[in-house]
Amino acid sequence: MSRRNRVPWVRTRIAHLPGIASAVVLLTLVTGFLAAALPLQLDRYQDRALAAELAGAGLTGQSVRIGGNAVNTLQSEQTWEFATPGALAEAQDALRGALGAPLTLDREAETAGLHTLVVGDPLPLSGLALSGPGVAAGPQSPRIDLVWQPDPHHEVRLVQGRMPADTAPTRGPDAPDGTPGAPSGPFEIAVSDSTATRFGLRLGGLYQLGPAAQARLVGVYHVDRPQDPYWNTGDRLDAPTTLSVTPPHTADTIDYPYADALTSRGGALVMRWLGPTEAYWWYPLRAGSLKAYQIGAARQELASVTNGGTATWIYQQWHAGLSATTRLDPLLASYDAERGALAPLTTVGVAGTAGVGAVVLLMLLGLAAERRREELRLLRARGASLPGLWARLFAESALYAGVGTALGAGAALLLLPSGRHRAALAAAALVWLAAALAHPVRLLAGHRRVQPRGRAEDVLSARPSRRRTVAELTVLAATLAAALVLRGRGTDPAGGVDPMVTLAPLLLGLSGAILLVRLYPLPVRLLSLPSRRRDGAIAFLGLARAGRGSASAALLPLLAMLLALTVGAFGGSVLSGVQQARETGALSLVGADARVSTDSTDLDPSLVRAVGRLPGVRSVEPVLVQRDLALGETARFDILGVRPDSYAALARRVGRGGFDAAQLRWDGHGPLPALASPAVAAFFGGAVQSIDSDYGPLQVRVVATISATPAQGTNDFVVLPAAPLLAAEQAHNGFVNGPRVLLLSGSVDGRALRAVVARAPGASAVDTAVLTEQRARLAGSPLQAGATGIYLASVVATGLLCLLAVLLSLLEASPERSRLLARLRTMGLTTRQGYALILTESLPPVLLAAVAGTLLGLLTVPVLGSAVDLGALSGTASLSGVGISRGLRVEALPLLGPGVLLLVLAAVVVAAEAALIGRRQIGAQLRVGDAT
Repeated sequence: MSRRNRVPWVRTRIAHLPGIASAVVLLTLVTGFLAAALPLQLDRYQDRALAAELAGAGLTGQSVRIGGNAVNTLQSEQTWEFATPGALAEAQDALRGALGAPLTLDREAETAGLHTLVVGDPLPLSGLALSGPGVAAGPQSPRIDLVWQPDPHHEVRLVQGRMPADTAPTRGPDAPDGTPGAPSGPFEIAVSDSTATRFGLRLGGLYQLGPAAQARLVGVYHVDRPQDPYWNTGDRLDAPTTLSVTPPHTADTIDYPYADALTSRGGALVMRWLGPTEAYWWYPLRAGSLKAYQIGAARQELASVTNGGTATWIYQQWHAGLSATTRLDPLLASYDAERGALAPLTTVGVAGTAGVGAVVLLMLLGLAAERRREELRLLRARGASLPGLWARLFAESALYAGVGTALGAGAALLLLPSGRHRAALAAAALVWLAAALAHPVRLLAGHRRVQPRGRAEDVLSARPSRRRTVAELTVLAATLAAALVLRGRGTDPAGGVDPMVTLAPLLLGLSGAILLVRLYPLPVRLLSLPSRRRDGAIAFLGLARAGRGSASAALLPLLAMLLALTVGAFGGSVLSGVQQARETGALSLVGADARVSTDSTDLDPSLVRAVGRLPGVRSVEPVLVQRDLALGETARFDILGVRPDSYAALARRVGRGGFDAAQLRWDGHGPLPALASPAVAAFFGGAVQSIDSDYGPLQVRVVATISATPAQGTNDFVVLPAAPLLAAEQAHNGFVNGPRVLLLSGSVDGRALRAVVARAPGASAVDTAVLTEQRARLAGSPLQAGATGIYLASVVATGLLCLLAVLLSLLEASPERSRLLARLRTMGLTTRQGYALILTESLPPVLLAAVAGTLLGLLTVPVLGSAVDLGALSGTASLSGVGISRGLRVEALPLLGPGVLLLVLAAVVVAAEAALIGRRQIGAQLRVGDAT
């Protein structure tokens, strides 16, 4: 045949079989999209979560701060080389250059300046004492530090006066004893309006700062945007605050008002005479610049800046003892640890989706191979070589798969923009390669030798080859080894993605499918026995046809269903465990529907009454509390005084340490009955114990041990009846104290509760917590929400692909089934009997897969459950004493739900197929062979 008369193979195949070509393109488009979208979405949600964590940390939490070492600054004059805007800016540029990639800095948010670091003597109070006309009187006078922070890009909005001028007073002669001389006159300052109001400062007033300096207030400004970087350098330029200090050798705490005041370059020159002064530079990250995949490199750079080569260069280059500090590294470390704990969840979901996608792709290629079986048998009979056929089929499939994969990957890149495309493109290329190679291999698998036409072996009569047996035993051995390893060591101690966890669901699903195909003849034969003795041929015919499929073809749909059920059951168990862990964590923080508590004093009686009158509050449980009693040498425990009946009902309702109220009732004689935490119970034993408490000396005996209780704090505890405690306190002290904890039951509005508390005496020392708000807070982590969303999306995609696998398995037998139904209709088969026949033929594999998938899920939960950190997933990892452990519990609904859903969906698909065959294809099947 001349080149001119040759027929192009690919073009001819597309024209001859457009349906198969379109199906391959469509499926590779879907799988290519999923393969490219998953890594893109993983990057996107991790980047969003990191950006949210950094934004929540504020400027100080996402910045590198470079400042003078305190000791060196106190003893050196080198700080004053930065007391000019030019020198400060020059150093700012040089230090910025020391911070390398991937730390991308926000130059517009950088701040630099000088501020005083005065500490009083003998009391270690921060700042310079402020006195003068109108200054608010109190036990301690207000104290301020001076800040010079030049920023040409930032304008301070003045409400009174002007900004301080650059003129500076001169310094007087030093005293004979070496005391620095006082400035010759006042320097100028400006404060915020809230500081002026609280301290009682007036514009133009002259105030004494410390023992020797005077300052004149020339400006009062208002802070419009407290979140602006200019006001977030760790100083109190925007508003005053109250600081506390506990002097040595005393337990009393001294509170004093504190603020910072802005000054000019003239005031900066005076700082050296007032006390220790530090130069500082803040370098915040640009919002959204740091990506999750850059965390490792960022932490290495931060380590170099704070305690490495860059830190040495900074210290040697600048002789003012400069060093870098940052809160960014602990934040990144915490984020990385949480991401590593969440990795098993996302990898299991992604692995399940990838496995089912590969199975569906192979099933479609198998369907195409079945449609072209006669064509390839004829070509082989006419002398076509396997290499020649393989090359032509590879070119054909490469074109189909290339078009679909390119469209899918392009859609993923367009819809899910991300900073990294390499993983997405690699995943899409892997899909293309798998489809391009698997298609010709699948087509030629049964044509290694020229074969005559004949009937293929069915599931019931198939005799597996030795090669298949060895391969199946290898898979089973690998699955058993992986299960034992995971059960023994849990997840990878190094954290992150564990290949064993990723491959485990695939191996379990494949092993389950292999065993199910091996065992499939037994249940089919058992079901066939009673059908032989019943009237009617529908059940017998359907079950007989259920075992007529190819043994190799039966493996793929079973594998898809088992993988989907395994991933779905595991995911349902994880989500159920996360919900329970969050509920446990929220209850550990609140103890009831809401909580009002204080540690410093008793709650005011008016507050107790007002809380009980809130709308939605059904009951209020008051609890007497004494904290931090010694338990041995280092441990501490709390005394909780409760009303036995109502408190026991509350404990049973919330599920935290339920007990019989009769155990706490005291008859007026002997020691007080006590419920104790395990540590206290072990320490006290069964003997009567004496406790020296604020209520007086107490004699108690532990009558029961409970692991948790609604009113507990962070310590171990002893629960005692309240009435004897109050009587002992009255007898010992002559008065009784009120409760320190209120546990509220009902639909509590958190905003209304906080409003009531704010109006009560001593409100500043009272804390409130609402159960619904704590649940929302625990569920509000962007990283946890993103990982859960990825897993749910993977489960949904896996379920849809599984449904497609069921559809393809039905479609493979659809031509023969439609011919059979059409012929049986001519013999009197009714529509209802047709439905019954198709259901009887199609549902046994699905039913067996549902049962096997449920059993696999039952096995997967303990095998993979050890790799799941419920504390990290639920946000309760940082809570002390909650008891959220690793691992999952087996529950009925997450295990049975996916299997039941699969059966329902399969029945719907089968019914739809029966309706389609019955209404549209009878005439066509009866006219087979007619000339058209």
